Amino acid sequence: MVQEPWIASQAAQGFPSVNQTLPGGMDATFMNDLPAWDWSTVFRPHLWGYFVAPLAQGASWRWLCIGGLGVVSVYVFVVSWCPKRPLLAVLVALFTLYSPLVQWWYRPQTLFPLAWCMVTLSAIHWALHARPGSRTPRVLAGLAGYLAVPAALTIYVPFILPCAIVVLIVTVGASLEARRRAGWRVVLTRLTPLLTAGTTAAAVLVAWAFQHRQTIEAVMGTVYPGDRRSTTGACVVTADSCMAYFSAAWNTSLLNGTTGSTGSNPAEAATIIQIGVFLLPVLALMIIASARRRRIDWMAVSAVFATAVFLAFVLIPGWDWLSRALALDRGVPQRMRLGMLIAGVVSLAVVIARADDQMWSRRVRLAAVVATGGLALLIQAAVWWTFREAADPVLSSGIVGKLAVVLIIAGIALIPSRRPWAGMTLLLIATLVIAGRVNPVYRGTTDLAASPLGQAVAHVDQNDPGTWAGVTTQDSLQQAALIPGVLLSSGVSAMNGVQTYPPEEMWRQIDPTGQYEEAWNRLAGISWEPGAGEPRVSNPARDQIRVTFDSCSSFAQQNTRHVLALEALNQSCLLLDETVQDGNVTGYLYTVVADETGK
Repeated sequence: MVQEPWIASQAAQGFPSVNQTLPGGMDATFMNDLPAWDWSTVFRPHLWGYFVAPLAQGASWRWLCIGGLGVVSVYVFVVSWCPKRPLLAVLVALFTLYSPLVQWWYRPQTLFPLAWCMVTLSAIHWALHARPGSRTPRVLAGLAGYLAVPAALTIYVPFILPCAIVVLIVTVGASLEARRRAGWRVVLTRLTPLLTAGTTAAAVLVAWAFQHRQTIEAVMGTVYPGDRRSTTGACVVTADSCMAYFSAAWNTSLLNGTTGSTGSNPAEAATIIQIGVFLLPVLALMIIASARRRRIDWMAVSAVFATAVFLAFVLIPGWDWLSRALALDRGVPQRMRLGMLIAGVVSLAVVIARADDQMWSRRVRLAAVVATGGLALLIQAAVWWTFREAADPVLSSGIVGKLAVVLIIAGIALIPSRRPWAGMTLLLIATLVIAGRVNPVYRGTTDLAASPLGQAVAHVDQNDPGTWAGVTTQDSLQQAALIPGVLLSSGVSAMNGVQTYPPEEMWRQIDPTGQYEEAWNRLAGISWEPGAGEPRVSNPARDQIRVTFDSCSSFAQQNTRHVLALEALNQSCLLLDETVQDGNVTGYLYTVVADETGK
C-alpha cells in the first residue's frame, strides 16, 4: 500500500530523483526508499536490482537483500563472541529474523538499522580483541561505516534510535573493559578505524542532507511525524498494554487479525520474545560475582543497562524532561522493542561467552537455569492472568499460544545450560510458530500497470492526458490499496498515494486558503470520497488524509481531468469513459466535464 506502488511509479517514469505523480512532485530519494538515478543509491544496495531487472526480480532482490543482511549481521556478532558455537550463531540469527516484530515490520526501515547495529557491535568487539595486524577490525569498521548510511537514509528515527542506544551503551561497556587490560590510549588507537569510518559516513550524510535541505525542512515542519514526541511510561494507562511487551506467545492471534489490547493493528501489536529481560537474573549474578573479584564485568553491566533503559521508557512515567534531553522522546514505545531485541542478543552472547570462558560449574549453571526459567514462567503467567481477567481476545489462539509459552519458558531456561543450542532451537521453533507464517513464500509480484484496469487507465490518459483522482466509496482495504496502486503503477499524474511531505502545488490547488493545513501537513495516505462543494479535508487516523471530491467544484473543474472508482459515481460533472472488469473488481473510469448547471 505504501512503497510498492511508488516503486512501480518510479519504474514507469524512468526512476527520476523527483517523482511527478503528485502535482508539484515529491523527492523520491527521501524516506520512501525508492529506486532513483541519484548518487545516494550507491548506499541503497537493496534497490540495485530494479535498475538491471524487471519489477518482479527487483522486488525479489530487495526482499532477500534486507533479510540476508539482517541474518548475516547477527550471525557475525554472535560467532564473534562465541567462536566455538557457529550452530548457535545460526539459530540466533534465524530467531532474530523471525521475531514477530521483524516479520510484521519486514522493511528496510527495520532491517538496515538492525544490521548496522550488529555489524558495528562486531566491529567494536574485534577492534578491542583482535591481534595486532589483523585485517578483520578494519573490514568490519568499513562495513559498519557503509551500513550507517543506508540505515540513516531510511529516516525512520523510531527504529534508528533504539539501535543507536544499544551501540552507545555497549561501546562504553566494551571500552571500559578493554581499558582495564590495555589503558585508554590503546583503546582509542584500536577504535580509530571505526571512528574514521563513522566520520566518513557522517560526511556522506551531511552532503546528502545539504542536497535535500528543502525536503528535510518540509518533513520537519509537518504535524506528523515532524512534531511527534512520546511520553515516558506510556503503557501504564492499562495493565494490558504493559503486558503487551511480554506477550509474544500470544502474537499467534495476529495472524487472524485479532489484536485485543496489544495494539491497534497487527504491526503495532507485534512484539518480541524478551530474552534480555529473562536473562537479567543471570546477568545480575555475573555482575555481583565480578564485583567480588573487583573486576567489574562491564559487558554484563552494559547489557543490563541497555535493557533497563528500554524498560524504564515504556514502564516508568514521570521523567519526560530527561527523556527529551536525551532525545528518547523522538522514539515510539512500540518501536523500542527493536532495541530490546538487539539488547537480548547482546545479553545472550555475553552470558554464553562468559559461561564458556569461565567454565561454569554444574551448580552455577543449574542456578542460572532455575533463575531464567523461573522469571520467564512468572512473567508469562502474569501475562496470561492479566489477559484472562480482561477477557482479552488475543487468548483466542488457544493451544497454539500455550504451546508457544511452553517453548519460550523451556528455551530460555536452557540458554545458560551446557547446551544453549537446545534452548535456541526451542526459541526458534517458538518464534516460527508465532510469526513464521506472517510473510508467506511469494511467487512473483503483481504489476498493476499490466492489469486490465491499469492498461485502461494508461489508454485513457494517453488519449487525453490530465490529473487523476481515485475516489473510494467505502472504507475497504481493497479500495484503499487498489486505487492508488493502479494509478501510481500506470505512471499517470494523480492525487492519490502516501505523501512523505505535502507538495505545495497540489495542496495549494486543494486548499488555497490553508484552512485545512493541520489536516494535510503530514506524512499520510491521501484518499478521496464523494462529497459536495469544495474539498474538505479530515484525518480518520494521524497517517491518513481523506478529502471530499465534487466533480462540479471549482477545484475539480480546474485541476482534475479523470476519476477512477470501483463503484459507480452519481455526479453530474462526470462522464463515464469505460467500465473495466478486472477479476472480481469492476473499475469505472470517468472524465471530468464542464458543469452545465451553471453553479
